[in-house]
Amino acid sequence: LSFLGQESCLDEADLVGVGPNGRVYRANLENGMTVAVKRINAVESYEMMSTSVKRQIQEELEVAGRVRHRNLVALQAYVRQPNAHLLVYDLISNGSLADALKKIKDNQLQLSWPMRHKIAVGTIVGLQYLHFQCNPRVVHCDLKPANIL
Repeated sequence: LSFLGQESCLDEADLVGVGPNGRVYRANLENGMTVAVKRINAVESYEMMSTSVKRQIQEELEVAGRVRHRNLVALQAYVRQPNAHLLVYDLISNGSLADALKKIKDNQLQLSWPMRHKIAVGTIVGLQYLHFQCNPRVVHCDLKPANIL
């Protein structure tokens, strides 16, 4: 992960998603593994952040680091850059539910009812884990097809 310490480590050609909290890139590690890297731009440098904001970031990272469930993408690593936070996750190469829905709309994919049921149940099981089995409990707050992988 040493290359993630460089400011220009992520290439726009490898952009796989954009959200309200940052951008997600595909990155190839030195060992040949491909991961997803979420880059959260800091409003200010880490050194200038208030203690409470630093604590909030740290708490979020600790919760993300503890979440372990087969229906949830696990945080693998965290790298702090001067003006950004990089969260490294396993790359889910099949795309999101939003991608599948677009393909359905464009008649490029058919999704059977058993597969739709499997997606719905998988989503519910993951949320149930976050809401009732995680300690502390986690409320997702951004559940949408683009976040269902």
